[in-house]
Amino acid sequence: MAGKTVNVQVTEYFPGYQCSINNTDWSPAVMFDAITPFPDVRKNHFPIEITADGWFPVVDELGAPLGIQIQPVLGNITYEALLRIEVVASPNFGVAGTLEIEFDRPGYYNGLRLSPFVNMPISLTRIRVEGMLALGTVPPIFEGDALIDRPMSIRFADSFGKPIYIRRLYLDFYQPNYDFKEHLVNPADQVRQDALARLQTVLPFSDRSVQGAVPASMVGAQYEFGLRDIAGERYNPAGPGVFVSGPFHLDGMPEIIRLDADITGQVDCYLYCRPYGISDTTNRIVKLPFVPGTAFSFPDIPWTAGALTGADFYLKWVFRSDDAVLTRFLLQVTKGA
Repeated sequence: MAGKTVNVQVTEYFPGYQCSINNTDWSPAVMFDAITPFPDVRKNHFPIEITADGWFPVVDELGAPLGIQIQPVLGNITYEALLRIEVVASPNFGVAGTLEIEFDRPGYYNGLRLSPFVNMPISLTRIRVEGMLALGTVPPIFEGDALIDRPMSIRFADSFGKPIYIRRLYLDFYQPNYDFKEHLVNPADQVRQDALARLQTVLPFSDRSVQGAVPASMVGAQYEFGLRDIAGERYNPAGPGVFVSGPFHLDGMPEIIRLDADITGQVDCYLYCRPYGISDTTNRIVKLPFVPGTAFSFPDIPWTAGALTGADFYLKWVFRSDDAVLTRFLLQVTKGA
């Protein structure tokens, strides 16, 4: 390629860039070329001569080298090419902070309840504890990345799954989000300057020109941490159990039945029906088990007792694990024509 001439034309579509995390607050514009703060496609810098070693520089629209050199492969500059340059962002961004919680009543706990009150959620990366068996040390009892975006309870335990005696807790947080804030900072001698300025106005002579304190305006990125309603919890599992919800009454012949529920752990549901309008009105199992998120047709089940004038439905919940929790459920029953 030595001695050959290649015509290179560079089109600039964006003269700079800005950064934002929420498409509302933006960083100051960083211009690629401060002298020409607009896209300039009018000037082309060609021809560019390739040196004897085969390398040639990449320049901007003013002809200034960008510090990048290209060495084309022999015989391959026969088409238009797009050069894409990417720089990997640093993984270290945001700020970290530690919240120290001292319990009014030290004791055995296995849970912590807290609620955030900032717009940007924070991440909990580690929980360290100081108790009766850990004086002077703060061993971690939780390490990970838990997003704190709503009121929640955090469970923890020792190596045997038992509650931990706690005097203090240290919560390590990480906040990757920020807002642009403007703060007015008063000078350290504000009172003195204001007093001298007021005194100067009542003196019959002017000793010297004294100006009142002028606050300094500071604009920058502010990372916010906010937690409230912090309390320790002692969680005792209730163990397996059986609960019944109902009755849910419907007039007429049921048609479509659907169940939705938010469940944690191992929970089974059974649907019972007490029919009306027939001779035998004892409770009957209609769906065994009734899986949340499913629906079925009531007339399609093996029902030989005839048409109903009404029905009472019951949901029997069987909690089979210690961590079983039923948060909420929704039973929907439609009536046939």
